[in-house]
This record gives sequence, structure tokens and C-alpha cells, in this order.
Amino acid sequence: MEWYYVRDGESHGPVNRDELMRMAGNGQLRPDDLVWNNSVGEAWVRADSVTGLFSGLSHNLRLHDPGRDGRDPREPDAIKLIDPVKRAWERMVLVLFRPFEIGKWFALGFSAWLASLGESSGSFNAGSGGGGGGTDGDFSVDGILTGMEEAWAPVREFFLQYGGIVIALVATVVLVGLAAGIAFLWLRSRGKFMLLDNVLQNKAEVSEPWQTWKQHANSLFRWSLGYGIICLVITLGLLGLSWQLVIKPCVEARAFVPEVGGGLAAIVLLFLVFGAVTFYISRFLNDLIIPIMYRHDLTATEAWSKFLGLYHVNIGRFLTYGLFVFVLQMCAGMIMLVAILATCFIAGCLMAIPYLGAVLLLPVTVFFRFYGVEYLAQYGGDFVVGAVKGDDEPDT
Repeated sequence: MEWYYVRDGESHGPVNRDELMRMAGNGQLRPDDLVWNNSVGEAWVRADSVTGLFSGLSHNLRLHDPGRDGRDPREPDAIKLIDPVKRAWERMVLVLFRPFEIGKWFALGFSAWLASLGESSGSFNAGSGGGGGGTDGDFSVDGILTGMEEAWAPVREFFLQYGGIVIALVATVVLVGLAAGIAFLWLRSRGKFMLLDNVLQNKAEVSEPWQTWKQHANSLFRWSLGYGIICLVITLGLLGLSWQLVIKPCVEARAFVPEVGGGLAAIVLLFLVFGAVTFYISRFLNDLIIPIMYRHDLTATEAWSKFLGLYHVNIGRFLTYGLFVFVLQMCAGMIMLVAILATCFIAGCLMAIPYLGAVLLLPVTVFFRFYGVEYLAQYGGDFVVGAVKGDDEPDT
């Protein structure tokens, strides 16, 4: 039976199975390269998912559970940050451009749109930092507080008359906002599994992955909701601490109190640490935990437990991974900014349109989806996420 394979983003073949095995044996075909023939269905699959193709690997390599390039992940230089960039780029090109099908883009774009629903749209918004000066030229803290008191007087009087109505409206808006946020989180959890399944299997389905991965998505939703509540409580606690240690003493003294300097430094440090922790948790959840759930049919909590076992012996690698992904995202953002400026903001306007923006940004989205999968796969064994769930496990 004839086989086709992908190298450097280009498809090659046909070759027979003996030739394919020869290429696997001499390193011309890597375990993570994509191959296809009629026996595997419509989707391209990883070469190491083909039974017997890499059975000639040495016993030592199998014993140490190597990464896909044959290196032991415990070796200092076994895990790379740059190599997955190339592989993720090749797989993105294969999925989106070989061949280019506009219908596939719009179908796959729906999964990408759901996967980012309610999150940052990726548009570039510049905050306005300026404000007009006071009419009396008094910029002292005492003058500012006096002005705030004068401005608050009519507001206070309005609240005395209509406070009940205002509170009811605010409460309604808050409740509606919370309900919408929870609904978005639920849909977003479905979308993340739909997107992962579609790009790994090189397809653009909606109903099938929506149903297939609903239990995993619901588990992700529950975990994310609990995590979000914890983050909200911590944020409120830090704001309360800020009021008690910094804001309240200055308001009571009607001036900046030097004694609050230590408290201010502590609050800033706590916010920085909290921000760094939440950044890494969100990064790992989206890039690594979801593929582990997909690969092993696990709940979110079980996937975190499995990942933390790997994380504890590779802390430096994963911290560096988060920073590197941040740099990659900054580079992607700069490219998008150049595109927006080059098109006189037309591209930016199109990207800001819900769903259409997700379709236009598919190359970026699919690339980063593949990058997390490719980086994780370097640890080999249980962390190799193939084209379909469990496709690198032997049948039992």
C-alpha cells in the first residue's frame, strides 16, 4: 500500500511501506512527522502511530521513554523551545494551506471563535493616560480630596432620592454579567476541545467534537469556574488590604502618608506574584492540560495531577516555556500591528468583528495550539498527543 509523508511543510510520495520503514530506520522520517494512506481515513496521522513503523528503535531508547526525536528528556539539551516552532509551523501550514479551502477556514474558525469567547479579542487598544488640569491649578492631595468631596455632594443627594432604584439596576447588571460570563466560560470550554480535536485530525467539524468531548469540556468548565472564584476572592482580599494599609490612612490624613510606603511596596509585590502565578496557570491550562485531558481521557483535576508530576522535575523548563510563549505572542502581536498599519486599520477593523476576526487569525491560533502540543510531546510517552485520542497506545 502506498504512503505519503510530510517534510518541511511539503507532502511527498507515494512510497511503499518498506521504503517508509527504511526512512524511519535511518532518521529520514521522524516519529512526529505526518503520514497518510487510505487505511488511516481522511486525516493525516503521526508516523509513530503506525503499528510497527518504529519497532526497530533501540531497547535503551524505549527503556528511558524518550522524546520523539530519540533523546532522553532527562538530558539537559533534550527539550527545545525552538524546534517545536518549526514543527508547529509545518502542521499549521498543512492544516490551513495544503490545500487552502475557504469553507474549511470558516468552519474551523467557528471552533477558534468559541475557544476564545469572552477572552481578549487580540485587538490593540491604547489607553488614554492624559486628563485635563484643574481650573484652580491646585494639584495637592488636599485640593484633590476637596474637589472630590464637592463633586460627590450632588451624587450623594441623588442617591438619597433614587438609591434603591440604582442599587437594583446595578445588581441586575452584575447578575446578568455574571450569568453571561459563566455561559461564555461553558461555551469556551467546549470550543477549546473542538479546536484541539479539529487541528489534530485536520478536519473542520462542529457537531461531532461538540458531542464527543462534552464531558471533558464540562470538567474543564467546572475546574475553571472554581479557579475563577478563587482568583476573585484573592483579588478582593488584596484590594481590601490595599484599602486598609494604603488608601484609608491617606484619605484620613488628607495627604500622602510616608508610613504607608512599606505597605504599598508589599501590596505591589503581592499583586505581581499573584499576576505571575495566574499567568502560568492559565498558560499551562490552555497549552498543556487540555491536550493531556484529550490524550488520556482525564478530568481537569486528574490532568493537573499528571502534569504536576512532570512539572516538579522540570520546573525551570516550564517556567522558561511560559516566558518563551509570551515572547512569541509579542512577536505575533507586532506582526498583526504591522498588518493593521499597512492596511490603514482596515485589517484591525475586520479582526475586531466577532467570528470574522477568529477566521482571519486562524494561522496564529492554530500555530499556538500546535506549539503547546509539540513542546509537550518532547517529554515522550504519556505526553505525546497524536492525531486521535490514544492512537500511540497499543491495542489491548
